[in-house]
Amino acid sequence: MRIYYPFLGSELAQGNFPPRNAYCVRPDAGLHGEDLEVAEDDARTLAALDSLAFLRDEESGSFSRCIIAADIEGLSWEECDGDVAQTSPCAPDSDSIAAYFIDPPDAAPAVRKVLRAQTQDDADEAVAQLWEESLEWYAPEERELLLRVLESMNERA
Repeated sequence: MRIYYPFLGSELAQGNFPPRNAYCVRPDAGLHGEDLEVAEDDARTLAALDSLAFLRDEESGSFSRCIIAADIEGLSWEECDGDVAQTSPCAPDSDSIAAYFIDPPDAAPAVRKVLRAQTQDDADEAVAQLWEESLEWYAPEERELLLRVLESMNERA
């Protein structure tokens, strides 16, 4: 099952991902083609929202939404939102990782704006602006490059 796991840049640097819920397309949805792509995008979006929530609680770290796409079998899941399900807690290992998704460095100000929002209206507006930024895709073998990119976004001004 392809899952979308939210993470923090500091966890990638440590090489240790704690067990937490992830998102996937409901295995019983039977989707193909464009419908499957839309549902996968919805699962990534929910994981990205979780990564922002984790980042808000961090003392330091990269100003970026961070998501791992991984292939992990045997997870239980519960329907979450349409064709998207939330998985039981899991922790991807290096062999299961299919891709990383993060914000480009120039999106850091938009992430910062989300994290500093004081009202729900401000947060909603900031999230809408951030979602206009596409996440960048990195292959598993680009982990070292990804660490350097995340380090460049590591200012918590």
